[in-house]
Amino acid sequence: MIYLSSDWHLIKWYDGVEVIDKEKVDIIIRQLAQAKENDQLIFLGDMFDAEVDPHIYGDLCAEIRKHIEKLYRPIFIRGNNDTQSDEFYKEFLGFSKVEFATSFSYNQKVILLSHTSVIAGLKIDYNIHGHIHRPDTHPDTIPYYHPCDKCINLCTKDRRELY
Repeated sequence: MIYLSSDWHLIKWYDGVEVIDKEKVDIIIRQLAQAKENDQLIFLGDMFDAEVDPHIYGDLCAEIRKHIEKLYRPIFIRGNNDTQSDEFYKEFLGFSKVEFATSFSYNQKVILLSHTSVIAGLKIDYNIHGHIHRPDTHPDTIPYYHPCDKCINLCTKDRRELY
């Protein structure tokens, strides 16, 4: 099984204060714990809302890593909020690979996995992405939003599921 997910935003900023959404963390950890070792996770960006100090959030990073590193070659696709080094996502979160996007072929179709929709001008059949959080988002309010029939947005309103 391949799990695709995005936009967890586990640590957010509210009025200059970092806040962890404990309920969301618990849900994601429970779902990751159910994955088997031969399953793969491809995360499509925005793990946090800003850089986090792994020493301050060591327990959170260790808990996430414990579940992610047991999976088969987990891939981290960078989102617009993912500003830390590749080593951070590998060392502190357990991903084996960090990319800006990746593609693969399935049933003679080329599928691009990215954080934002980037299908314009590319020779691909489908673009699976996150980034757009609300189904009512107007295209003019999100930079990089390109409405098209070939885009599949994985980012749900509350972002509490792995797909």
